[in-house]
Amino acid sequence: MTKRIDARNVSISGRRVLFDTNIWLFLNGYSNEASRKTTIYSEAYKQLLENDNVIIINDYVLGEFCNRSCKIEYENHKSCSEKPDEFPSFKRYRATSEFAPAMESVRDTCLNIIDDCEFVPVDGGHYKITDVLMQFCRGNLDFTDLILADYCSSESAVLMTDDFDFAGRGMEIITANPKILRS
Repeated sequence: MTKRIDARNVSISGRRVLFDTNIWLFLNGYSNEASRKTTIYSEAYKQLLENDNVIIINDYVLGEFCNRSCKIEYENHKSCSEKPDEFPSFKRYRATSEFAPAMESVRDTCLNIIDDCEFVPVDGGHYKITDVLMQFCRGNLDFTDLILADYCSSESAVLMTDDFDFAGRGMEIITANPKILRS
């Protein structure tokens, strides 16, 4: 059974907590969602640290954060262009000098995340790949989300997420998503 913890009232202590990519996007200004959630998750982050929890990060979350934040930056650049229909593709544009400051900002954000967290890379011991593939083919979760669920289980970590897909995974979740809290 999934244990849901309201991000507005986090009282756990001495635990390890993995922030899903969407949380890092909120905390670092890469989300179009209302700033209300950014404030809630920021306060939850502060409370988790005050209660002697350890925030962990892994290569899957960091990689997804890099990719998504760079794509968000790209879309912002493209939408500000005088000729968005003629704008270069993401893969071409990310290598330009015009996009270098955005790439450097994402890099610096990731380095700060690594400095502030315990880095625990995902390895084959965190999941059974055939099980992940079978579950993925059922269409319930993204491939990476399945690995993160198994990772949290194997690391005895709580997941802080805003992603409803994790609602029925039988794990501990910290969230401000009302749909998850009600489910």
